[in-house]
Amino acid sequence: MEEARAALLAEVEGVSEAQARFKPAGQGEDAWSIAEVLRHCIQGEEAVALRIRALGLGDPARPGASGRLVGRANASLAELIRDLKAANFALDHAVGSIAGKELLEPTAAHPFFGELNCRGWFLFQRVHDLDHVRQIQKIKADPAYPPQ
Repeated sequence: MEEARAALLAEVEGVSEAQARFKPAGQGEDAWSIAEVLRHCIQGEEAVALRIRALGLGDPARPGASGRLVGRANASLAELIRDLKAANFALDHAVGSIAGKELLEPTAAHPFFGELNCRGWFLFQRVHDLDHVRQIQKIKADPAYPPQ
Protein backbone atom coordinates (compact mmCIF):
# COMPACT_ATOMS: atom_id res chain seq x y z
CA MET A 1 0.00 0.00 0.00
CA GLU A 2 2.75 2.42 0.94
CA GLU A 3 4.64 1.57 -2.26
CA ALA A 4 1.54 2.36 -4.34
CA ARG A 5 1.11 5.70 -2.55
CA ALA A 6 4.77 6.56 -3.02
CA ALA A 7 4.55 5.67 -6.71
CA LEU A 8 1.53 7.93 -7.17
CA LEU A 9 3.26 10.85 -5.45
CA ALA A 10 6.47 10.19 -7.40
CA GLU A 11 4.58 10.40 -10.71
CA VAL A 12 3.39 13.94 -9.95
CA GLU A 13 6.71 15.18 -8.59
CA GLY A 14 8.02 17.95 -10.82
CA VAL A 15 4.76 18.25 -12.79
CA SER A 16 3.86 21.86 -13.61
CA GLU A 17 0.38 23.35 -13.34
CA ALA A 18 0.10 23.36 -17.15
CA GLN A 19 1.09 19.71 -17.29
CA ALA A 20 -1.37 18.87 -14.50
CA ARG A 21 -4.21 20.48 -16.51
CA PHE A 22 -3.31 18.88 -19.86
CA LYS A 23 -6.16 16.69 -21.14
CA PRO A 24 -5.26 13.96 -23.63
CA ALA A 25 -7.64 13.07 -26.42
CA GLY A 26 -10.03 10.29 -25.60
CA GLN A 27 -13.24 9.42 -23.84
CA GLY A 28 -14.06 9.08 -20.15
CA GLU A 29 -11.07 8.41 -17.89
CA ASP A 30 -8.79 8.32 -20.94
CA ALA A 31 -9.40 12.06 -21.32
CA TRP A 32 -8.68 12.97 -17.69
CA SER A 33 -5.91 15.37 -16.81
CA ILE A 34 -3.41 14.55 -14.06
CA ALA A 35 -5.32 16.98 -11.82
CA GLU A 36 -8.54 15.05 -12.49
CA VAL A 37 -6.82 11.75 -11.76
CA LEU A 38 -5.67 13.15 -8.42
CA ARG A 39 -9.16 14.46 -7.61
CA HIS A 40 -10.56 11.02 -8.32
CA CYS A 41 -7.89 9.33 -6.18
CA ILE A 42 -8.55 11.71 -3.28
CA GLN A 43 -12.30 11.20 -3.38
CA GLY A 44 -11.95 7.46 -3.82
CA GLU A 45 -9.52 7.08 -0.94
CA GLU A 46 -11.67 9.20 1.36
CA ALA A 47 -14.69 7.04 0.54
CA VAL A 48 -12.74 3.78 0.85
CA ALA A 49 -11.47 4.88 4.27
CA LEU A 50 -15.07 5.35 5.42
CA ARG A 51 -16.10 2.04 3.90
CA ILE A 52 -13.22 0.10 5.50
CA ARG A 53 -13.99 1.50 8.94
CA ALA A 54 -17.72 0.91 8.56
CA LEU A 55 -17.30 -2.68 7.37
CA GLY A 56 -14.72 -3.42 10.03
CA LEU A 57 -17.17 -2.23 12.66
CA GLY A 58 -20.04 -4.22 11.12
CA ASP A 59 -21.91 -1.46 9.27
CA PRO A 60 -22.05 -2.50 5.58
CA ALA A 61 -24.71 0.11 4.75
CA ARG A 62 -22.15 2.94 4.71
CA PRO A 63 -21.82 4.45 1.22
CA GLY A 64 -18.57 3.99 -0.64
CA ALA A 65 -16.62 5.55 -3.47
CA SER A 66 -18.68 6.99 -6.28
CA GLY A 67 -15.87 7.49 -8.77
CA ARG A 68 -17.38 10.86 -9.73
CA LEU A 69 -15.25 13.97 -10.14
CA VAL A 70 -16.78 16.51 -7.80
CA GLY A 71 -15.27 19.39 -5.87
CA ARG A 72 -11.68 20.61 -5.92
CA ALA A 73 -12.12 21.61 -9.59
CA ASN A 74 -9.99 24.74 -9.22
CA ALA A 75 -7.48 23.33 -6.75
CA SER A 76 -3.83 23.83 -7.58
CA LEU A 77 -1.55 20.85 -7.99
CA ALA A 78 0.02 21.63 -4.60
CA GLU A 79 -3.44 21.64 -3.00
CA LEU A 80 -4.31 18.33 -4.65
CA ILE A 81 -1.10 16.74 -3.41
CA ARG A 82 -1.83 18.05 0.09
CA ASP A 83 -5.37 16.66 -0.09
CA LEU A 84 -4.07 13.31 -1.36
CA LYS A 85 -1.74 13.08 1.63
CA ALA A 86 -4.66 13.97 3.92
CA ALA A 87 -6.75 11.21 2.31
CA ASN A 88 -3.83 8.81 2.88
CA PHE A 89 -3.84 9.83 6.55
CA ALA A 90 -7.62 9.27 6.77
CA LEU A 91 -7.21 5.78 5.36
CA ASP A 92 -4.41 5.01 7.79
CA HIS A 93 -6.58 6.26 10.65
CA ALA A 94 -9.56 4.18 9.52
CA VAL A 95 -7.44 1.04 9.32
CA GLY A 96 -5.76 1.78 12.65
CA SER A 97 -9.09 2.32 14.36
CA ILE A 98 -10.22 -1.26 13.60
CA ALA A 99 -6.91 -3.15 13.35
CA GLY A 100 -6.95 -6.37 15.29
CA LYS A 101 -10.65 -6.20 16.03
CA GLU A 102 -12.13 -5.83 12.54
CA LEU A 103 -15.14 -7.90 11.53
CA LEU A 104 -14.54 -9.83 8.32
CA GLU A 105 -18.06 -11.04 7.57
CA PRO A 106 -19.68 -7.75 6.45
CA THR A 107 -19.07 -6.97 2.79
CA ALA A 108 -19.90 -4.25 0.30
CA ALA A 109 -20.06 -4.60 -3.46
CA HIS A 110 -17.39 -3.20 -5.71
CA PRO A 111 -18.60 -2.77 -9.32
CA PHE A 112 -15.71 -4.79 -10.76
CA PHE A 113 -14.35 -6.98 -7.94
CA GLY A 114 -17.68 -7.93 -6.37
CA GLU A 115 -18.24 -8.32 -2.64
CA LEU A 116 -15.27 -7.21 -0.53
CA ASN A 117 -14.81 -7.13 3.23
CA CYS A 118 -12.78 -4.42 4.97
CA ARG A 119 -9.48 -6.13 4.12
CA GLY A 120 -10.52 -6.56 0.51
CA TRP A 121 -11.28 -2.85 0.23
CA PHE A 122 -7.87 -2.07 1.70
CA LEU A 123 -6.19 -4.25 -0.94
CA PHE A 124 -8.38 -2.71 -3.63
CA GLN A 125 -7.00 0.72 -2.74
CA ARG A 126 -3.50 -0.46 -3.65
CA VAL A 127 -4.71 -1.77 -7.01
CA HIS A 128 -6.62 1.48 -7.59
CA ASP A 129 -3.58 3.67 -6.89
CA LEU A 130 -1.33 1.59 -9.15
CA ASP A 131 -3.91 1.74 -11.95
CA HIS A 132 -3.85 5.53 -11.75
CA VAL A 133 -0.04 5.58 -11.62
CA ARG A 134 -0.16 3.87 -15.02
CA GLN A 135 -2.77 6.37 -16.20
CA ILE A 136 -0.54 9.32 -15.24
CA GLN A 137 2.42 7.67 -16.99
CA LYS A 138 0.28 7.35 -20.12
CA ILE A 139 -0.72 11.03 -19.92
CA LYS A 140 2.94 12.05 -19.56
CA ALA A 141 3.87 9.91 -22.58
CA ASP A 142 1.28 11.62 -24.81
CA PRO A 143 3.03 13.46 -27.69
CA ALA A 144 1.00 16.60 -26.94
CA TYR A 145 1.94 16.64 -23.23
CA PRO A 146 3.36 20.11 -22.52
CA PRO A 147 7.08 20.48 -21.82
CA GLN A 148 8.27 21.92 -18.51
